Amino acid sequence: QQIITAYDSLLLRMSPNPATGETTLTIQSSSEKEIVDVNQEWDFEIYTQSQILKAKKSRLKGSSTVINTAGWQEGVYVVRALYNNEVITGKLIVKR
Repeated sequence: QQIITAYDSLLLRMSPNPATGETTLTIQSSSEKEIVDVNQEWDFEIYTQSQILKAKKSRLKGSSTVINTAGWQEGVYVVRALYNNEVITGKLIVKR
């Protein structure tokens, strides 16, 4: 399980990572002062290493979503989440 912090207040967690069939993408707060608002809509995009858009979801509610990676090529993908006007990035590894 890998945690990548892009900002002081929010981080993106993917579990399991590396993923084989699916992974859960979760936005978490790294400080106890700030909590993730489950009513705040957010979006994410996942790109291949060659910057091709592989997956995208918009207007998500809650702090997590499941991503199906079955059939994806093995490799490293860049995950970009937009939450409350903040961009949080992370790397997702897909293994077969």
